[in-house]
Amino acid sequence: MQGKIGKFVQRVQYDRYVASLDALPETGRPPGPDDPYGGVESRDMARARQRSMAGSGAMACLRARPMDHARTIPASEFVLMGQRFLGVETYMAPECPCCGTQDADSRHARICPRSGAQVNQHQPLVHALSRTLKQACIQHGVEDGSPFTADRDLRMDVVVLPGQLREASEASFRHKGLLIDVTYADPQAAGHLRGGSATNDGSAASTSEARKSAHYASPGHVSFDERSFKLVPLAVESFGRLGVSGYELVDQLATSMVGGSGGGDVTQKGVVKERLLQIISVTTQVAISRRVHRYRLALRGRQAARARAQLQPGGSRGEVGQLPDAWGWCLD
Repeated sequence: MQGKIGKFVQRVQYDRYVASLDALPETGRPPGPDDPYGGVESRDMARARQRSMAGSGAMACLRARPMDHARTIPASEFVLMGQRFLGVETYMAPECPCCGTQDADSRHARICPRSGAQVNQHQPLVHALSRTLKQACIQHGVEDGSPFTADRDLRMDVVVLPGQLREASEASFRHKGLLIDVTYADPQAAGHLRGGSATNDGSAASTSEARKSAHYASPGHVSFDERSFKLVPLAVESFGRLGVSGYELVDQLATSMVGGSGGGDVTQKGVVKERLLQIISVTTQVAISRRVHRYRLALRGRQAARARAQLQPGGSRGEVGQLPDAWGWCLD
């Protein structure tokens, strides 16, 4: 009885919190140089964040115990993750050196289209998924282009060979290979807000899944053999929610790992499924936090380079959009 009362109280408090988002202004105010942790989140921004965090498995990172590397969140990354979950963004620069956006903050650092954000956040999850499949003795390839039959130079993030998930409950997962394409979607990006991420659950992830499906398997222009392979877009929103295909992939992997629907009980499958969700969630949040760190380091490096150029007689300040190698490679 006490547990039921506690759940009821938590539900009432959560409903009050969701209702309080309506009181936020329609237009937000970004943090400024004099108030780096200030700013006011707009109504649609807060709703999009709340809907993404409410997805099944979205907050698995907070349940993860640091028992292994795949489920460990370093302290600095954990702080940025907590601020992000609370809607607290930090001021970065008066202008983004990549795209020229004014008053760039940590939200812009996650979604800047010209600073390699997708690459920085994309590769860690690909490799984490590959390590997990390897531990489960599932044969697969990374950045593999062999399944594609079209003339285009296409490669898939993770390619699971046909017949590897012999115990999966779905026939398409049992008999076909899997073409797993990892992608990130930020529900607070302008494009996803226009698409309804503030009013529809999982809108950003479903939009990204549809875009990936159209890219590789549009009607009449399928670039791989559909009789041997199944396309599985793994779309992860920046606040944790997975797309429909992502949840299906996690469920089928867990079913196969425990020996099928008849080879293991529900508890075993639940444990494996929770572990997979934790790995995806932790890897996603750590990658996003490190992405923000890299953006900040690049800004500092650029400011230092400009200061040195100004001190040298006849020094050149360089091009406006040029960034140093602090990103990991020179984007220019």
